[in-house]
Amino acid sequence: PATRAAIIEGLILQEYIRREGRDLAASAKGIKLITALRELQIAALSSPEMTGEWEYKLKEMEAGKFPRDKFMQEIRDLVAGVIKKIK
Repeated sequence: PATRAAIIEGLILQEYIRREGRDLAASAKGIKLITALRELQIAALSSPEMTGEWEYKLKEMEAGKFPRDKFMQEIRDLVAGVIKKIK
């Protein structure tokens, strides 16, 4: 929860989202980014499913049920794929 709050505050600070009362809404800048990610076929970066998968794996690592090396390799592979598509 503390990390999530910090991420949300960072997104607000960078103007990707904005507060609307008690709700959060994507800004024009945020919508452009999500659209670009989809156009580049790297929508995983804006996917709630990926976030959930990472949170699950992090909990599994805490419990000693998922190797840190494997998680980090998955992240490296994802980043390498994103960079390749962007180039």
